[in-house]
Amino acid sequence: MLGAVWKRWNWLDDGLIPLAAALMYVAWGYPLFALFLRDPLTGDPNPAFTFWLCLGTLLGGFVAGRLAHRNRLGVVIVVAGGIAAMLVSLMLTLPTVVVDPGLGFLELLGGAARGTGGEVVPAPFVIVISSTLLWWRGLRIARIEQEETVGSFVVGVAALVGLLLLAVVLAPALSANRYEMSDSLRTLASCTSPLLFFLSIPAAAFALVVRAEGWVATLIQLTIVLGLLSIALVLPTGPALAALGGWLLLFLASGLAALVLVGLSKTMHEQERMTGVHLRVDRYWIVTTFSIVAGVLLLGLLLGQILAPGALIRALSWLKPIWDLLVRIFLFLVFVFAYLFFSLLEPLLAELEQRPPRDLSAFRSPLSAPEEIELAGEEAAGIPPLFGTIVQVILILGVIALIAYIFMIAVRSRQERQRLAEDEVLETRETILSMDLLRSQALDLLNSLRRKKPPPMFLEAGLFDDPRRTVREIYQRVLAKAIDLGSPRQTQQTPLTYQTTLQDLCPEARSSLEILTSVYVIARYGAEPPTQEQVRAAQAAFDHIDAVLKPSEVYDTL
Repeated sequence: MLGAVWKRWNWLDDGLIPLAAALMYVAWGYPLFALFLRDPLTGDPNPAFTFWLCLGTLLGGFVAGRLAHRNRLGVVIVVAGGIAAMLVSLMLTLPTVVVDPGLGFLELLGGAARGTGGEVVPAPFVIVISSTLLWWRGLRIARIEQEETVGSFVVGVAALVGLLLLAVVLAPALSANRYEMSDSLRTLASCTSPLLFFLSIPAAAFALVVRAEGWVATLIQLTIVLGLLSIALVLPTGPALAALGGWLLLFLASGLAALVLVGLSKTMHEQERMTGVHLRVDRYWIVTTFSIVAGVLLLGLLLGQILAPGALIRALSWLKPIWDLLVRIFLFLVFVFAYLFFSLLEPLLAELEQRPPRDLSAFRSPLSAPEEIELAGEEAAGIPPLFGTIVQVILILGVIALIAYIFMIAVRSRQERQRLAEDEVLETRETILSMDLLRSQALDLLNSLRRKKPPPMFLEAGLFDDPRRTVREIYQRVLAKAIDLGSPRQTQQTPLTYQTTLQDLCPEARSSLEILTSVYVIARYGAEPPTQEQVRAAQAAFDHIDAVLKPSEVYDTL
C-alpha cells in the first residue's frame, strides 16, 4: 500500500525539481552571502551561517508556497514562515539573541543601522537580506516556472563569474598579500554599489505591484547580485579560489538537472493538456536525465584536463565531501549491524564473566615417561578431525541455502506485488532495446548508404525439384500476364482478394483461377507442401488460363 502511494506521489514536481533548483541557487548564494559575514578582525567565516541553513530556508519557502497554494490562509503562512525563517537565521548566526533576547534585539537594531566591529555591511542586515531572498526564491520554486529557472541559471552564472573575479582581485585571508586596488576604484565601488543595490528594492516592489513574472524576476535577481558583488569590492578579504571550484561543479550539476527536469515537466503537462493522458516519469527517464548531465560534466572535466592539466584531480577533490558523507553512512550501517550482532552475544558474555574461574590443576596430570604419554593418548576419546570438517561444511552450506531461500522469497514477493489489479496498474513499460537491435540498425544504416540493386520482381521460390517452387513459378507467370494486361497485384491484396480481380479480367477461366489460387495458398502458406496431384491440377489450370489470355512476351525470357 505504501509503495502504491509512493508511486502515485508526484515526485518529479514535488521532489526532484525543487531539490535541484534549491541546490542550484544555494551553490552561488551561500558563498556570496558568506563573504559579508566574516569576522572583520580575523577574516574567519561565521561558523553558524552554513550551507545547510541556506538550503533549509529555500526548501522551507518551497513547502510554504505549496501549502499556501492549497490553503485559504496562504498569505499568513507565507508571511509567518518568512518571519520565522528570518528569526531562526538571526538566532543561529548571532549568539547575543540566544543569551539575552531583549538586548540582542536592540543590538541588532543598532548593528543594522551603523555596523559593529569594523563591518563594511552590518551582519544583521546581510542575514535579513539573505533570508528574505532565499525564502522568496523558495516560493518561486514552488511555481515551477521554466522561464524563472532559466533566469536563475543565468543569474547564477553571473554570480559565480563575479565571485571568481573577486577571488582574483581580493586576498583570501587577512594574512595573504594580493595587489591592492587603487583608492579611486574603491571609492567608485563604495559609491555605486549601494546605489545599484538599493535600486533593486523599488524594482522588486514595482514588479510585485504589477504582478510581473518571468524575466522581470530575473532582472531583479541580477540587479541584487551585481549590487552585492560591487559592495564586495570594498571587503578586506575575498573568496578562496580553491573552494569556488566545488561550488561551480555543484551549480553546473544541479542547474543542468533542474533545466532538464523542468523542461520534461512542462512537456508532460502540455501533452496532458492536448491528449488528456496523464503521463508519469519512471526511473528510466530519471536515469537517462542524470546520465546525460553526468556525461556533460565529465566531458567538460576531460576537456579541462587537456587544456589545464590537473583540473580533473582538483575536481575530484571537490567531490571529497560527498565521498566522506557516503563513507560515514556506510560506517553507520556497519555499526548498526555490529551492534545488533553483538547485542545477541551480550547475555552469553555476561554469563561467562559471572562464572567463577575453574581450577584446572585437577585436569593436569604430569606425564614424564613416553610410555605414559602413549597410554594417555590411547585412553583419550577424541573427536575425529573428519567429523569437524563435515560439520563445518554443513554449516557453510546451510548459510548459503538460507541466503538463497531469503533471496527466493524476496523475488516471489516482488513478483506478487507486481501482479496488481487492472485498476491499480499505474503504467506498463515495454522495451525492445538490445544489442542485436542496435547492431541490425547500424548495419541497415550502413547498407542504406551503399548503392543497392533494384529488388527482384518476385521472391525466390525454392529448390528446383520442390513442389512449392513449381506452384509459385506457375502463379508468377499468371502475375506477369496480369501485369501485361494492366492489372498488377497491389501490395495490400492477398491471393484470395486478387483472385476476384483476375476473374473479372478473365471470366472464362474462373474455375481455373480458383484452383490455381487455392494450390498457391497451400504452397505459399501451408505447413505441408502440395501433392503431385495438386501440382498437376495447378499446371492444367494455368494451361487453360494461358489459352484464354493473351500470351505474355515478358516471361518468355525467364
